[in-house]
Amino acid sequence: MENIVYENKTVRITDKHFVVGSKTYVLNNVTSTDLEKKGTIGAKIIGFLIFIGGLLLSTHGFNTNDFNILLTGIGVSILGSLFFLIKPTYSVILHTAGGENTAYVSKDKDQILEILKKLNQTIG
Repeated sequence: MENIVYENKTVRITDKHFVVGSKTYVLNNVTSTDLEKKGTIGAKIIGFLIFIGGLLLSTHGFNTNDFNILLTGIGVSILGSLFFLIKPTYSVILHTAGGENTAYVSKDKDQILEILKKLNQTIG
């Protein structure tokens, strides 16, 4: 009988297996774990450029007394600022003798850290 170490809606860790959805990893084969963060720096740079473009457009609308251009510029600036709300994704990486596997991906960093903690306690 396996003892459940951690369980949530999509992940279950027992003393022998790491189960994600329909995929099962045997923990005896896991040598170490890692956290991988896929950032959003590209989206933030694009958002910043859109934001600046909107500011320039709204400034032009203000200087020429063109209300439509002013409102369009404000709208574009708001759209650009929304790119800053994009959250990075975090992954659980399992290292085995055969290589590494991205076992689980989430935007919830605390959940990923908890899973890694339980995995490390189990394989440790």
